[in-house]
Amino acid sequence: MKFQGIVFSVACFLILQAPIFSQEKVIEVNIEPDYAVKLAEFTPSGNFYIMEFAKDKDYKTRYRAFDSNFNLFQTITADKKIDGFEIGAISSIGNYFTYQRKINEWSLASDTELDMNNLTDKDFLISLEVLSKGYHVAIGKEIIDKKIKLFSNGAWINSEDVYSESHYMLRTSMADKKTTVFKIEVPEGCYFNGGSTKVLYHDNEHFLVSFYLEGNKTNKTYRVATYDYEGNLLGYVDVSLDILDSNNESFAYANLENGSFATVTVTKYYGLGNTVGNTDLDQYGFATVNAHCNIKYDPYEKAIYVYAGIKPKKGDSSILIYKYDTSGSLLWQRQHQLSDTQLRYLNSFNRYLSFDIYPQFIGVSVNSTKGKSYCDFYIVDKNTSEMIAQEKYDKYGFYSNSGFYDVKSKFSGLDSEYEKITGYKNLKLDRSIIYAALYSSAFKEHLNGLNNDGEFLIKGVFMDQGLNTVMSSKKGNKITFSRFKL
Repeated sequence: MKFQGIVFSVACFLILQAPIFSQEKVIEVNIEPDYAVKLAEFTPSGNFYIMEFAKDKDYKTRYRAFDSNFNLFQTITADKKIDGFEIGAISSIGNYFTYQRKINEWSLASDTELDMNNLTDKDFLISLEVLSKGYHVAIGKEIIDKKIKLFSNGAWINSEDVYSESHYMLRTSMADKKTTVFKIEVPEGCYFNGGSTKVLYHDNEHFLVSFYLEGNKTNKTYRVATYDYEGNLLGYVDVSLDILDSNNESFAYANLENGSFATVTVTKYYGLGNTVGNTDLDQYGFATVNAHCNIKYDPYEKAIYVYAGIKPKKGDSSILIYKYDTSGSLLWQRQHQLSDTQLRYLNSFNRYLSFDIYPQFIGVSVNSTKGKSYCDFYIVDKNTSEMIAQEKYDKYGFYSNSGFYDVKSKFSGLDSEYEKITGYKNLKLDRSIIYAALYSSAFKEHLNGLNNDGEFLIKGVFMDQGLNTVMSSKKGNKITFSRFKL
């Protein structure tokens, strides 16, 4: 790894537009020649980082991270291109990250690159990973005997992999690069896998893992387990979601952004004997158990949320939310109708139901990328469960930067979610920015000013201190990091 310089300018100022709104800090990072921005995002703590591809350098990827005061504190270079989708996890402040070059082969990038492969003399099927302060933790299952799997004509004809019944935690110290293997306990009826099992939360002392336990058409139950970093199971609680009117309602299928749908690619041949001629590749999305329900953890209030889209026999769909404390006690439950929204029982890959937990509120959004058009945003009070703001956008589109690999691409090569949304014709926005405009009328006025001044791409993350944003103009010659107090 090598350390490189940076060209940037910093401006700190205070602009009071309303009593509850101020833009407190700004840093402008110039895009240097021969660099193409791959990512400009946020670490789990809200710090900014940039990942770029380099041309005509003795390295191919450069990663830079900024601290909470917007000062550059970490630069990592790699002699290979690291794609955005290869990133596995980023440490809380952004001083190191993992990436996956091949399936089940992880590397960790820090001041010196640490090879996470061949950790022991055994092979592991890694299911989950955690980056805590000072440790990289991988949880997986040992593979005792590896055989070849054969797949033909849409069916498994030979599957002889033999897996052990034991799970292990591989803990690698960032200080001395030493890996220690611990056997990790699994609660009864639970299994580590990459589908319905996930890490909900982690800090320097412990981490929480949610397991899908059981469910049917009207109930879903999760088991939330707490672990220390030696694989010890410290305890667990069960949390459930029950449909309130089981005679007239059922779980809807929706894309909950949690692996709700599995994509399968099918090859079709047209020609003599289906062996020569034209070939088509068709992709199909199939709903998984995660399309019915999801679970999330609130790190600010130490609470657990379980939520689902609900489809009645007649009428508009709704979202059902259950809130629990960490002991498993129900704090409140609430069902909010999503007016003019039709979630379905089947074929709902293109219907998205998002649930975002911020320090100040819960953001709920529902939209369709195909078929019936709707794009609705709601803000829910975390204490009372009341819906305190909402907006329905009759005009909207979805933005993808086609020049993502081009040094001179527009908006500095950044991607967002929405474009041409009602009221913000010239802006590319992610949903946190839309929530911020709903939450703060002064921030909405700020967006209106940008919309009148030109074309900009803006995305953000809510933190205890307010809202951190990344912005680029269409010209794309610099990226602006800002912090707003809302």
